[in-house]
Amino acid sequence: MEDLPGFVGPWAEKFQETQRKFNRRLFVGIAFFTSTAVYAWYSGTLDYVGAPPMKNKDDKRTTPAKSKSFGLGSVKVQPVTYTKIPESVPYLLVGAGTASFSAFRAIRSADPTAKVLVIGEEPYKPYMRPPLSKELWVSEDAHKTLKFKQWNGKERSIFFEHEDFYCRPDQLMERETGGIAVVNNCRVARIDSEAQKAILEDGREVRYGKCLIATGGQPRNLPVFDKPELADKVTLYRTVADFKTLDEVSRRSKSVVIVGGGFLGSELACALSRRGAKTGLAVYQVFSEKGSMGRVLPEYLSRWTTDKVRAEGVQVLTSTQVTDARPGPRGQLLLKLSSGQEIATDHVVVAVGLEPSTDLAKASDLEVDDRLGGFKAN
Repeated sequence: MEDLPGFVGPWAEKFQETQRKFNRRLFVGIAFFTSTAVYAWYSGTLDYVGAPPMKNKDDKRTTPAKSKSFGLGSVKVQPVTYTKIPESVPYLLVGAGTASFSAFRAIRSADPTAKVLVIGEEPYKPYMRPPLSKELWVSEDAHKTLKFKQWNGKERSIFFEHEDFYCRPDQLMERETGGIAVVNNCRVARIDSEAQKAILEDGREVRYGKCLIATGGQPRNLPVFDKPELADKVTLYRTVADFKTLDEVSRRSKSVVIVGGGFLGSELACALSRRGAKTGLAVYQVFSEKGSMGRVLPEYLSRWTTDKVRAEGVQVLTSTQVTDARPGPRGQLLLKLSSGQEIATDHVVVAVGLEPSTDLAKASDLEVDDRLGGFKAN
């Protein structure tokens, strides 16, 4: 190969000079990108920081006569009502969850001056639900800060956006650049699709140009636990309020039973058991399947997952159902299992899936799918 002729003359010199220029630009670009990435990493530019408290201090609010609690136990939030919300908006999103968050981001991407009103029943702005059963349980003071550590060790809030991202509902229609406004602790009772207006639970009406119903789902309960005398001892896990309730319960209880073998039930069982390793909390997980997540995983993987959950200290009872639940001595619950075993526990968490929230559909004469139970969509 050394005998092969090479490039000589003016062309070769020009080519070499071009290569040197290219290499210099490449090295400069790499150096600039690296320094920018390092700066962003340490300065927190690429990560969300904790959101401010989820309320506007300047808002004038009144407490309606009818109160409603979010979550069970001692963590309760009394609904409040904005004294003024827009009477008419171009975009109305019913529900303040992840679907509405994705929707208003998409709307604003397509129309940067869009004015979007979001109405939700919870007292919080849109937030991520997955950390409620995982990361928050290993974070210090998470029940106060609602912050958790990410995989890279940096801390962030569960809220999708800062409080400053949103505008006040009574200022939405005045903004020339548009914006997103969220009305919390508010329920849409009915939608008149022909008149294009939403009727709120307190009687106020909001006209809209376009409306998205994104009310999501609500946790399913089991008939055995659906008794008034058991309400304070049973949590249907879904919201921030439920997380705070269970966090408090786990700090003062000796035992907790998780009913359900899906992702949520298994995640909560492991999270509580890790806490129990320090506090002495005993954690049981009861479900009818042969193994953890048996409805979504192949049997061999379900068995492996079950072993991993047991390795976390969880007492897993497979192929088992709760056949009866009643108040027991010392304020505990007595659970009778299909195996004949009885368990005395301080608290029960029911994690057996969701059912679509379709109350609005029934009140608004909207179609509901007979098989799946959700809204029928175009």
